[in-house]
Amino acid sequence: MSEKFFSPLTIEIPTIFSGIDFGSVERTNELRIFSDDLNSRILGLCEFLPRELRSDAKNWIRSYAKEGENFIDLFYIPVWSFLFRLGDKYRDIITPRILELSKFAHSISLFLHLWDDHLCDNQLKTDILKLQLRTQAWNSFGEGARKIANLFHIDESKIQEELFEYLVWMDPADDPIDFKEYSSIFTKQISIWTIVPKLWERALVDQDGIVKGSLSTFIQKFSMAWRYMDDLQDIHLDLMSRKKNSVWFLLDSEQKDLWIKCEKISIRKNELDLPSWEILQIDIKNSGAFSRLVDLIHSLLRDCIQICEQNHWEEMKVEIVQCSNLQGLKS
Repeated sequence: MSEKFFSPLTIEIPTIFSGIDFGSVERTNELRIFSDDLNSRILGLCEFLPRELRSDAKNWIRSYAKEGENFIDLFYIPVWSFLFRLGDKYRDIITPRILELSKFAHSISLFLHLWDDHLCDNQLKTDILKLQLRTQAWNSFGEGARKIANLFHIDESKIQEELFEYLVWMDPADDPIDFKEYSSIFTKQISIWTIVPKLWERALVDQDGIVKGSLSTFIQKFSMAWRYMDDLQDIHLDLMSRKKNSVWFLLDSEQKDLWIKCEKISIRKNELDLPSWEILQIDIKNSGAFSRLVDLIHSLLRDCIQICEQNHWEEMKVEIVQCSNLQGLKS
């Protein structure tokens, strides 16, 4: 196959929002080794493909990551580090077999959401390789999650319900009508990320007394903060794709008019119209929409910290505190 391997995540046009990010989380050598292990689970999917497709499939997965990083590095540490932190803390309940299955299933869930998102948005060209890789990931995730449920003596039909919800909401028939609905849809779209956490917490609530629903809520809240962060970073990309993200729903009518004007000119030119974009981005940066989203991100991170404190997850709390030191807000 001669198709060029190009990551849809590459930022080609820096904006005043591009540098906004979570604070850096300290990555220990043990965490790096764990990350590499999770990454190997994703690359391992390619071994189930026809021999002729394996090399290109691995290249597509690797093309997403920056030089010196891996696919798992695309995901902020708190969405997967619970496997490392809590797997050790609750090792009497999270047996080695359950941990291995959980590492496999959760890493595949991260891959599936990103892959599906880019297939639905046409950021990835649909072809037999990408569809077959997606099918293999889907089947592997379902099998792994069901095995975990069986080891915990949990009804595996709950997993099927979660997967059905995920499929329905990844490409909803109707666009959201307001900020609340936009946020609600995203929570449903990442339901696949909470399947392994929900399996864990059901066992841990019964046997170790953690707060009910706390692990899945932690993942949901951090992921929502991440979505708002991503929406700020990608305003120009969403505009070019005619997508209305969380920023749009918080703008007033005059700011929405500026957005629409920039969108129309940019689409007509087939590239971002810099004069109208310059006006729009400055207006957004100085708007209540920007400050409200930043406040919401901080609020969601504080909720994550509270969950960690309630359950004595000290190492996970440290990671969120480090994330809370948001970067690029003063540019």
